[in-house]
Amino acid sequence: MKRDFLEGFRRNARSWVMFLVGFMLGGGCFLLLYAHRVDSYLSERNVMYYSNNQKQKEILKLQEQIAKLGQRGNEDDDERIRNIDVEVRSDQPAISDAAKAELEQRLSPFLDKSMEWISNNPELVEMTLEKSRIELGHERPVKLAVHLRWLSFHRGTMKLWVDVEEVSDKETG
Repeated sequence: MKRDFLEGFRRNARSWVMFLVGFMLGGGCFLLLYAHRVDSYLSERNVMYYSNNQKQKEILKLQEQIAKLGQRGNEDDDERIRNIDVEVRSDQPAISDAAKAELEQRLSPFLDKSMEWISNNPELVEMTLEKSRIELGHERPVKLAVHLRWLSFHRGTMKLWVDVEEVSDKETG
């Protein structure tokens, strides 16, 4: 039996060699094609690992900023309005002084509020001043219209510059 096998191999040696060469070439082509695909998968995995690490670093940095801002928000009391200063521009000095006192009283709800909040919403101050008319004096009441010119913030002080003009009863109706 062993002899028959060896004799069959010798008779078909060319076929066996062609089979082995084909097997080797097929295996080599298979490795080349799939090695390229596996290499592209590995490089894609490396890119994903890198982007994931970058996102993790960004998340940690943002968490540190949140913690820092939270601590700063508790410590920083300079960001609150502690004082309101009103500069009134009017033709009559007596009206200016009385209007200044009345306006500071009307703006008192803004005390101890965040300067950032009010600076982002200045229309609140403007609406508070311009939507209402001021009445001064007891014996002869004077109605005043207020127009906000400028608004500024500095070290806990909200400073306003306003124009005040006397309004007759006909204009208010």
